[in-house]
Amino acid sequence: MTRKYLSTLPNSILNVRYNQKRPSQYISFGFFGAMVLLGLCVVIRIESLSVKYGLSYFGIFLSTIIPYTAAFLLYAFCLWKASDLQLEDPRRGTVLNWILKIMAVQVIGLLLTPYNHLYNIHVFFGAGLFSLQLVLSLLLIKWLLFNWVNLTLVMIEFLSGVASLYYLPQSRGLLLQTQVIFQLAFGYLLIRALASLETSDAK
Repeated sequence: MTRKYLSTLPNSILNVRYNQKRPSQYISFGFFGAMVLLGLCVVIRIESLSVKYGLSYFGIFLSTIIPYTAAFLLYAFCLWKASDLQLEDPRRGTVLNWILKIMAVQVIGLLLTPYNHLYNIHVFFGAGLFSLQLVLSLLLIKWLLFNWVNLTLVMIEFLSGVASLYYLPQSRGLLLQTQVIFQLAFGYLLIRALASLETSDAK
């Protein structure tokens, strides 16, 4: 009886997937939640703003290890959950699915490889994550309208990514700040893009 009733419902209703969260909702929750937790780390260790290290600096202190770990786990979990909710376009859905899953693995990789013990592996995961995020950003503006907001966000990502690469081997610099700027630009673009793709697929 239930199956027969469901077969009579319009596709637009069935595509809601019983009110499950959309990918953009998971990403929004994970991204902003992680940023709040990392912001707490900055408050706890305010000297992080003047040292040469990036966000990983918070992963080596007992005072910040809990919010730092929670931030990475939350972000990775939400990336993975978002990848389970594919879009109606099979090609785009598959690409997004795999990229988000790989990003989730890379985030966990960063968490499990503290830079003060496993520096090369940590840098490998970090460079891979930033590179994949930039590639995904380019794909997203290709799929969406080529407007000035999206282009500006990608340019901010590119410039802050180059700056992060420059500051990485330096004895002092703005590595933390450039990493945060990159992630803010990427997070905003990803949320905008997923929300737009979800809206277009629902029509």
